Amino acid sequence: DEHDYSTSDEYSTAVEVRIEALLTMSHFEEAAELAVEAVAINSDDSRLLRQCALIWSGLDRADEAEVYLRRALHNDPLDVAILRMFAQFSEARGRIREALPYIKKAMELEPENAQIQSHFSLLCTKDGLLQPALKAAQRAMDITQGDDHHDRIHAITAMAFLNAEIGNFQIAEQQFRKGLELHPGLVQPLMGLGYLLMELGRIDEAVEQFEKIAQTDPNLSHVQLIQARRFPDDVLVLEQIEKAALQPSINGSVTASFLFELVRAWENRREYDRAFLSAQKANKVRRRWIEYSSEDNRLLTNRIIEIFSDNFFQARRQYGNISKQPIFVLGMPRSGTTLVEQILASHPAIHGAGELGQIVRWAHGLTLWEKRIGSKSVFPECAQKLTGKEVAKMAGYCLKELQELDICDATHIINKLPHNFRMIGLIHLLFPNAIIFNCRREPRDVAISNYFIDFRARFDGLAYAYDLEEIGLHILDYQRLMDHWFKVLPGRIMDVHYEELVETPEKVVRSMLDHIGVEWMPEVLAFYSTKRQVKTASVWQVRQPIYKTSKARWRNYAKFLGPLEKILQGEQPQKDSSS
Repeated sequence: DEHDYSTSDEYSTAVEVRIEALLTMSHFEEAAELAVEAVAINSDDSRLLRQCALIWSGLDRADEAEVYLRRALHNDPLDVAILRMFAQFSEARGRIREALPYIKKAMELEPENAQIQSHFSLLCTKDGLLQPALKAAQRAMDITQGDDHHDRIHAITAMAFLNAEIGNFQIAEQQFRKGLELHPGLVQPLMGLGYLLMELGRIDEAVEQFEKIAQTDPNLSHVQLIQARRFPDDVLVLEQIEKAALQPSINGSVTASFLFELVRAWENRREYDRAFLSAQKANKVRRRWIEYSSEDNRLLTNRIIEIFSDNFFQARRQYGNISKQPIFVLGMPRSGTTLVEQILASHPAIHGAGELGQIVRWAHGLTLWEKRIGSKSVFPECAQKLTGKEVAKMAGYCLKELQELDICDATHIINKLPHNFRMIGLIHLLFPNAIIFNCRREPRDVAISNYFIDFRARFDGLAYAYDLEEIGLHILDYQRLMDHWFKVLPGRIMDVHYEELVETPEKVVRSMLDHIGVEWMPEVLAFYSTKRQVKTASVWQVRQPIYKTSKARWRNYAKFLGPLEKILQGEQPQKDSSS
């Protein structure tokens, strides 16, 4: 054809069709070359720019992908499709706060678009912004009133996720089921209902929802079923999931969440090498998007030890609220904290409030207050400035928050957050009589268990969990900090060893209940029957009777753990931990 299409829509359309064909055949590098060439010829075509961004993202070249997206947005700042793609790009990398402004702008441009309202609500719910989430979900519901198509289902589902997050479990379940009445095979409400039922301990019902996903996406269905410990018998199914996981998309060259679930499936088949290699691939992808420094964590640990000294506590002996109602369960993640909470919460005198960021939030609040009044000191240094009156007031607020989470008027309320081990100094300052349980477990088992779980952490306290050496360094900082607390606060903390708990559960649980000061009740050992929501990576484990198969799990992977072993023995890593 002698006609010059180089600046026409026909040219762009022809190129897009060729690129799609190449991507379908998994010829990603060739597709990338063609896309770059096309953009060089027609640099103002937003469709080509978006396609380039998608390709580079799939090739794990996120910086280049972002350049193309920004060019597209510069050319068409009011293009809703570009704004939504930018939000999806940010969300895929765990940057929810970065995604929100793009979706918000799209909402302003298309205020009657219920799908955008629903998406904004879901993002806000993920980020804990519950008021904006409610406003957007309600707007989506209003827009779709009287409708029974996909937009209505998305609105109902957004509202259901929000209700599940704030603890309205019955309403959330009704809303998920309402969405499924309108469209029985829609994946999002099926997954949402399945997750909710898992958290509530209704595993068999959750499995029913996950099985229905197979009609739309068999691989995704199997991945969800693996979470519920329903493993496929056919190894070809696992290999098909692995193939799907390695298919490039806007998430990158690898869908890490699929690989993390394959770890469990390979381990179930005792194919430990394949399990570890799946974890290794998944963690490598996740780690790429995380900003974390082991050195910064070590320096923070040093500062906490320096500030919360013996002299610090001696000078503040009369501080705090004398209430014995709060119980704090803490320790390294995957050390048994959820199991301990579930056991204790099975006692009628004890309420398990779940993972609460209450103490961490107050620590951040102290930092913000000091910045506002001009001292510029941050936590932990700003704790030195607290007066007895201020501590009493803060403790009163904390206790009121805890009590509002308990509808049964229990004599004790558990705040279970593993990384509160950093906050023991502040906890003691606020509640000098509160019970503190520190969960300990074999460090190599802790490391492997963290490495094999997809916490989906990006910017929170679990950002170290995607590299074995960084996990090892974090464990050392944890051990050093706990040694300090036991030294300056003798008798305040009770260690609970995971290995002893699973070997002699009644003996250990009796000692915990004695420590709290409540009577022994044998039903606490039937903790797996307790009806309460569990929203942690241990959601399946605490619905089972105590088992011992996780003891010395690390031995199955010993040949891969050389670098970790060196770290735990005190050697410094040879590589840059930020790589």
